[in-house]
Amino acid sequence: MGERSGLKCDPEDVSNEMRAVRNKDGTRIFSIDDFLSASQIASYFSRLCLLKRKRSLEVLEEEDFEAAEFENNFQDLNSLAKQ
Repeated sequence: MGERSGLKCDPEDVSNEMRAVRNKDGTRIFSIDDFLSASQIASYFSRLCLLKRKRSLEVLEEEDFEAAEFENNFQDLNSLAKQ
């Protein structure tokens, strides 16, 4: 939700929603054992954000490497063409 809308969910609201949400037949979606506290939810989203940033940096590093490799190959071809 937050990625698309830019609005972050409040961990306390998410925790309360886990306890209240039900299927169409009225049964709980989450069992009592599955309930998470607001701090657990906040920690989860924090770890998720860190992983996303790390992956983003890895993609940038890979793109930098590919660009450097392309530039190197281009310079080699230029040198060969001038001979």
